[in-house]
Amino acid sequence: MKYFVFGLLALFSTFVKGQTIITGNVHSQDGAELESVIITARNPVDSAIVGYTFTDSKGAYLLKINSPNDSIRLVLTGFNVKTDQRIIANRNATIDWKTTEESLVLKEVQIKAQKMCGSITSQSTCSGECISGVIKYGETDYAGYCTWNSSTSTCSCGNLQPWP
Repeated sequence: MKYFVFGLLALFSTFVKGQTIITGNVHSQDGAELESVIITARNPVDSAIVGYTFTDSKGAYLLKINSPNDSIRLVLTGFNVKTDQRIIANRNATIDWKTTEESLVLKEVQIKAQKMCGSITSQSTCSGECISGVIKYGETDYAGYCTWNSSTSTCSCGNLQPWP
């Protein structure tokens, strides 16, 4: 009877994978701790997201995932951070990242306003205090706001976050 129970446990354990815990730190090339960087775990075959987390103020992260696959693709993304990815074995691990900065350079900005303070008088001129809503750059939408400086005739945008 004892061997039967051990045999059943061995058979069952080959079909069930437990939770995988991945920890680590994210630093810049000069060693600075990077906060609010996103670590996403994806299935390598279909890119389905199986887990994600953010780094804390010290650049540390803890990611818990449940996936039946033998490997996981980790993707590192963030504001002013170059996207990086690694395929790792689906088991508990410590994965540290050293990444480089990647600045976003805007060449053209299109504004799709959801809420306006003031008005837009032509394609290149806006008047009033602010325009807030969705700002389009290339194929990516960003949520944020733009303010018009009448003395310099320029618009400046701030608080830009990727829009879903």
